[in-house]
Amino acid sequence: MLAQQIVNGLTIGSFYALMAIGLTIIFGLMDVINFAHGEFYMLSGFLTLLFASVFKINWFLSVLMAVAVVFFFGQMCEKLILKPLRDASLLNKALSMIGLSFFLKNLIIASVGARSHDVVFPQEGVRLRFGSVLVTYEQVWFMGMAFLVFVLLYVLLYWTRRGKAMRATFQNKEAAALMGVDIHKMYSWTFGLGCLLAAVAGSLLGTLYMVYPAMGDIVIIKSFIVAIMGGMGSIPGAICGGFTLGVVESLAAGYISSEYKDVVGFLIVIVLLLVRPKGMFGK
Repeated sequence: MLAQQIVNGLTIGSFYALMAIGLTIIFGLMDVINFAHGEFYMLSGFLTLLFASVFKINWFLSVLMAVAVVFFFGQMCEKLILKPLRDASLLNKALSMIGLSFFLKNLIIASVGARSHDVVFPQEGVRLRFGSVLVTYEQVWFMGMAFLVFVLLYVLLYWTRRGKAMRATFQNKEAAALMGVDIHKMYSWTFGLGCLLAAVAGSLLGTLYMVYPAMGDIVIIKSFIVAIMGGMGSIPGAICGGFTLGVVESLAAGYISSEYKDVVGFLIVIVLLLVRPKGMFGK
């Protein structure tokens, strides 16, 4: 049972990590708390449902299309909503993101209703056995895709010119601008990248469970928990925090009760902030 719960925890933890990284890079670079992060996650799930179930497009291609749409939509939102507020206070930016969150959620409710929808995975129901541990085909695929995104993100940030420009902007905006980095383009691209990471999680997790308009509510709370655990602005911290929360929640659900698993995350944050106020990797 222990091994099974750890595998389940690693699966959900990989999605928590994706969401938290998206929050972290947006906050670290742009000083914006993206309260609409859960709605970008939800939007990707519904786009995957639209492409795969309505238009009958291949599921893998549907995921790529949904992620691409959310990426460009995120960039558009940054240019229309956040760019005019570039020099505004953190509170004004947060309120604009809360407004965007309400708009997107109610737009989906008005379009398709509030009920849940199932996105069919091509190999749904197929199980693999590794000793005493049962793993579904979906878990194998989804964890593999999440780790692939982690690797691609590392390559992007540390081996490409754009990634170096992002990190330079992250460290010192004024110095990066003096060295020729287009700060406004970096802001737009970074916000789109954060939304892309939420979209990957939404497309995969929406397929694993169900797609519905409020699916981002609890996920955004978990994302904040993970980002705080790891240290706001720390990508390694977001990854470690995501896997830690996923495994701890899974163990709590298996050994205590599934009704209390969501409480565990808050208890961890409270204890961690008492011991280390800036998180595991915070500076």
